[in-house]
Amino acid sequence: MISNQIELSLIIIIFIYTIFHIWIIFHLKNRYKVKSGPAIGQPIPEIEILDIDRKTMQLNNRLQGEKNLLLFVDMDCEHCNKIINSLKLMDSSVLNNIHFLLSESDENFNILKDRGIRGNFYFLKEEDIFLHLNIKGFPFFLDIDSNNVIEKKGFATTSVIVEYLI
Repeated sequence: MISNQIELSLIIIIFIYTIFHIWIIFHLKNRYKVKSGPAIGQPIPEIEILDIDRKTMQLNNRLQGEKNLLLFVDMDCEHCNKIINSLKLMDSSVLNNIHFLLSESDENFNILKDRGIRGNFYFLKEEDIFLHLNIKGFPFFLDIDSNNVIEKKGFATTSVIVEYLI
């Protein structure tokens, strides 16, 4: 009688242990899928952006005909600032096709002006970043081909940028 209870208890423990391992493996396997951002293989949606002088333009028109890297950053993000500072060390001609996109706010405009940053920095509405482009965190990148179709996406690191430049 007691041995039957022990056997049943062991079977239940082994079953729960197996289910737990399957759950862990499933989550680790899906950990690297980036669920944020627009779908790979889709074109960039028509979005209005502002340059540092607050001139309005279409993002698609700005990217025309060349392979580009879009980096969505926030000036309050420590990791974003590290990426921006690391790029200051590179030759500006290498960075022509890297575009930084920030949320449109007076704070972001003022920070860029105070730092004397001009270059390829553009602003777009927060709703475009979070709702239309479905970007959930910063820094985020979109690797765009010459037809404005998304080839890669993910959370940006300096190694992603170096890989793009090579």
